[in-house]
Amino acid sequence: MSKYLLHVLIISFVFAFQVSAFDKTDFEKAKDSNANLSNADLNGANLIGADLSNADLNGANLSSANLIGAELIGAELIGADLIGADLIGADLSSANLSGAELIGANLIYANLSGAELCEANLSGADLSNADLSGADLYFADLRSAKLSSAKLKNADLSNADLSNADLNGAELIGAELIGAELREANLSGAKLIGADLIYANLIGADLRELLDLNIEQLSEVKTLYKAKLDPELMEQVKDKYPHLLDKEYQEYIANMKKAEVAKQTVEEAKDSNAEMRKITAGKLSKILKEHKRWLDTDEEEGEIADLSNANLINVELSGTLLNYASLSGANLSGAHMVFTELIDADLRGADLRGADLKEADLSSANLSNADLSGANLSRADLGCQPV
Repeated sequence: MSKYLLHVLIISFVFAFQVSAFDKTDFEKAKDSNANLSNADLNGANLIGADLSNADLNGANLSSANLIGAELIGAELIGADLIGADLIGADLSSANLSGAELIGANLIYANLSGAELCEANLSGADLSNADLSGADLYFADLRSAKLSSAKLKNADLSNADLSNADLNGAELIGAELIGAELREANLSGAKLIGADLIYANLIGADLRELLDLNIEQLSEVKTLYKAKLDPELMEQVKDKYPHLLDKEYQEYIANMKKAEVAKQTVEEAKDSNAEMRKITAGKLSKILKEHKRWLDTDEEEGEIADLSNANLINVELSGTLLNYASLSGANLSGAHMVFTELIDADLRGADLRGADLKEADLSSANLSNADLSGANLSRADLGCQPV
């Protein structure tokens, strides 16, 4: 360890006398926390151990930068370019990396606890042993990412793409994996106690040696086709939920039909969509989180979701809690809303053509003038609809 620190100090000392590849003023700012470096060009910069806590690095170019051991606590890195950056052991706790590009970045042992990584691109990144506890990875791209032994306790990975990701031995206790893409992912030895796998795609995933994974957690996944399971668990699935092991032909057919219906509505909706509210994935994630907090605290905290007149075509909302939410006039055509709770929700005039509402709870929801043509309502609860 002492050799490593000495090495870091020597490199930092040498770098102090190098000709900077970027503006000297920018470098001086980079040494101080709370710095304003938005849109700065720091490509390939040597920032080993730099204190950039609470710095504004929105839109900054940090591709291939050396940020080993850097302090980026609470830093704003929205849309930043960190492609190929070296962030080994860096502290990014509570940092905002929404929409950031981290393709191939080295984040081994990095601290990303509580970080915002909504829609961030982490494909091919190395996050081995990284701490992502409580991080928001909603819609994040983690294809082929290395997450072995990573801490993801209570992390939100809803709708994240983890295809071919290595999650061997990862801690996913209490993690939200609703609608996550886990095709061919390696989850062997991972801890999944209390993890929410509703509508997760586990085609070909390795789910062996998961002592804490139970049949109830697997009962609501999208599919287990070609998944690798321990013999005992495989027998339980075959006995109770054999359809999860079937080929997805019926699923593909259903999706094709929905896609056709959604396609037909696109042209019709173009004019109206121009006037509709545009909701980004990041904003939607925050609205849903505030709504869940509003429900969990009996309306004392958070805020009720207002998605009225919002353009939500083909949005993924499977397993989401939207009880009492306002969705009047919203365009939800082709939306994925499997197991979604919409009790007492306001859906007046909503466009739900081709939406997948399988097993959704629409008890007492107001569907006056809503268009549900082509929607999948199998096993959905439509009790007590207002007249």
